[in-house]
Parts: sequence; C-alpha cells; structure tokens
Amino acid sequence: MSDDQLKQHYIDNYDGLTTSELQKRDDCFYAVLQRRGLLKITPKTQGKWQSMSDDELKQMYIDNYNGLTRSAVRKKDRNFFNALKRRDLLEIVPAKEHIDWQSMSDDELKQMYIDNYNGLSRTELYKKDNRFYDALLRRGLIGIIPNKLRDWHSMSDDQLKKHYRDNYSGLSRNELMGADHGFYNALKKKGLIKIIPKKRVSWQSMSDDELKQHYIDNYRGLGRNELREKDQRFYAALQKRGLIEIIPRKQRDWQSMSDDELKQHYTDNYNGLSKSKLVRTDNGFYDILLRRGLIKIIPNKLRNWQSMSDDELKQYYNDNYNGLSRSDLVKKDQSFYKTLRERGLLETIPLKRQLKITTSKAFADFIETEKDAKLILERFGGDDADVADIMAVVYEGRISRDDAMLLMQDPSLRDYLGRFQRPMGIGDLFEAGERLLAYDKNNVIRDIVYRRALEYRSEQLGPKPTREQRERFLDELEGEIAVLS
Repeated sequence: MSDDQLKQHYIDNYDGLTTSELQKRDDCFYAVLQRRGLLKITPKTQGKWQSMSDDELKQMYIDNYNGLTRSAVRKKDRNFFNALKRRDLLEIVPAKEHIDWQSMSDDELKQMYIDNYNGLSRTELYKKDNRFYDALLRRGLIGIIPNKLRDWHSMSDDQLKKHYRDNYSGLSRNELMGADHGFYNALKKKGLIKIIPKKRVSWQSMSDDELKQHYIDNYRGLGRNELREKDQRFYAALQKRGLIEIIPRKQRDWQSMSDDELKQHYTDNYNGLSKSKLVRTDNGFYDILLRRGLIKIIPNKLRNWQSMSDDELKQYYNDNYNGLSRSDLVKKDQSFYKTLRERGLLETIPLKRQLKITTSKAFADFIETEKDAKLILERFGGDDADVADIMAVVYEGRISRDDAMLLMQDPSLRDYLGRFQRPMGIGDLFEAGERLLAYDKNNVIRDIVYRRALEYRSEQLGPKPTREQRERFLDELEGEIAVLS
C-alpha cells in the first residue's frame, strides 16, 4: 500500500485514536506506520476533550454545532467529533439532515438541484442522493437533469467496444443508431462498426450448443458475476435455458493460503468491511478467517441496537443471519442476540438450524408454509430460471439455485406447481418487486423485475417507436424500478 492509502486506512478505521491507542488496537498497522515514518498523522494525546464530562461535551455541541449532521461536525471539528465517538455520545448528533420534499415547491426543488448538484447526470444524482432523485421523479421534474454527452474521440478502441458490450450488447446497427447516434458515428469513424451485428442477435433462435460455443468464443474463463457485468442479455439467455452451469463459479483454495496472504486478500478486496458485511459478501472467506483465528483483523462496527425499532431488528436478522439458529447466532453476534432477547424477539429465530430443501416433499411443504415462496411462483412462474434465481436470494442458505431448478423440473411436482401459475399484469409484477427487493443481493431480483417490466412495456411502444419515445420509456421504467428499490 502507498503512503496515501495507509493514511486513508487510518482515517477510515482509526480516525482520532492516539498513538498508544492505535498500538493497542492494531499493532501490525502501527508497526507499518512506524516503519514508513507516518506516525505523525496520529495525535499523541486526546487534548482538552479528555478532561470534559459527558454533559459538558453535549453542551458544547448544543452551543456551537446544534442541528449539524455528523458529517458536518466532523468536517468542522474532527477532534471534537472523535471525542463524542469515543464516549458513545454520537446519538445526540443527527446522522442525516431530514428534508421534507413534499412541502417544497417545484421551483424550490429545481433550485436545490442547481445549488447542490448542478451538472450531475441522472445516474450520478441517483447514486449521490437517491431520495432527492425520487422526489424529482414523482414531481415529473426529472427533465431538468441533463443527459451527459461523452467525449467519444478521447476513448480508446477497447473502451468503445466495452461501452457497446456494457450498454447495447446485441443491438443491430439500425437499433444502435436510433438509441445513440453519437456513439454509432464514433464507432463508424474509428472503423469499429464491424463489432455490431447487422441484425439483432436472437438468442432464442440459437441452439444450446451455439450458446455454449458463443460463451467459449467470447467469454471463456469469465465467472458468473463477470459475465453478467459484461453482457447482461447473454447471461439472461443462458439463465432462461438452464445453461448457467457452463459458467464456472470462481473459488479460491483458502486452505493453501498463508495467514499473511489471507490478511493481504482482506486488505486488497474488503478493507474496512465489518464482519456482518463480509459474511454477506464472501461467506467462504469469512469462515476461513474465523477458523484461522484471524477475525480480529476485521473492524468491529458497533451498532446502536437500542435506537432500532423491532421491525428494523427483524430486518437486520433477515439481511445478515437469515436461517441461523439461536445457538449459531449467539456465537456470531452476541450483542445482537442479547438485544433480541431483551426485546422479546427471539421467537423470530428458529431453535434449530433450518434444513436445506433438497427433496420434492420438503419443497412442497416449503411452498405451503412460506408466503414469499408462493408469491415467487405465482408472479414469476413459467420461467424456472427466474424462479430459481429469486428463491436462491430470498432463501439463501435454505435452497440453492441448482436445487430449485431440479425440484421445479421434477415430474412428480409438475401438476402441483402448475396450480400457482396464472395470468399476470405489470401491476402484479411491481407489487411482487416491491416486496421481494428488500431481500435483493447483487441486483439479481432487480434485474429480473426490470427485464420483465421491459417486456411488458415494450408491447405498449409498438414495433417501431421513435428515439424520443424509446428514451422517455426507458427513463420512466428506470424511475419506477428506482422507486421500488
């Protein structure tokens, strides 16, 4: 790591800790800073705040920073912010500024965009402040945000090819010209028009062997997530055909890695992630750290359980520990377990670990008892791949995608599962999306809802929509999905 990266790591994880405190907390990191001559970034003492009582610190906030959010206080006086943090007094400082969008006029919303986000594109604004984006969308003011033009001439051939694959994969030349005329002309001028098919690639007309060959010729060696990022339409075609198993799941041989290599892997890929986030992101890596006694390299990000409502605590369990038994939970997160017990919420956690669903009888019982499983079959039935993908996300740890695919194709269950399929409109799709997106990981459910909504809405556009109609249609659909998410 460079000196700047080390400094940033200190700010992100240990900001405000004195030299002696840092040595106690993370002696390895302390030693690295010492060798690099960077210990000067850590304060030697805690200064005047140490001698002040909790009440005096609270009064100091009220007198000097009342109403400011945590990020604003940190910018104005980092030492004071760290003193509050060490004393567990941050609850007196609001985490975010609450803005009542409903009470603001259209002109006020426009002015807020100009004052705070002027020049940001729609995608950039959504990433920066999705609540403000949603407020503009609901008011029909999304048109004030410009669609950013790209400087195609400054992009290399490889960058242009990647942009086509990421955004327009499979579109024919005529379709691309209608969707993005500037990009089409840039490809033409650079002699790259040959990468675009003269006619739209029809995955449906290709046989299973042709689809497999297309993967080998164009994406050999890519893992599932990598393929999905590069060519979402081709990935979806493989999903529909049940051919996703031809794509390898990239796995590491953790056992062969030394402790130092595991620590470096954490630093390079997950630096700063808390334990709960790491277990969601890469459960296999988390387990090897646990077995090797290296879990201490992951920072403990303490939560204020008391400030969370019962529903928020239940949701936290579903998001992070879904399916874990009480004995498993107390081992993984003792403070969270104690909070659930004090609130009388332990009945939401099974006494024993829920068994994986691998038999037809267990699958039928599962459908009968799980409300969301029934909803998935009703709203997404007819496409086994979609159903399997969603179930694997919603019921992670209980049923895998491959098991769900096999069980839905079991002849003994065909008539039973057929009872759940019924005609469905786009309203039914969005209703299901609104409920299921709370479980989503890596945008699996979002992408399925988006694709299906795209199919429904495309019928309304007719066979030859204008460019303006297409852009308006895509903007509206993106907005609807954003609101659901």
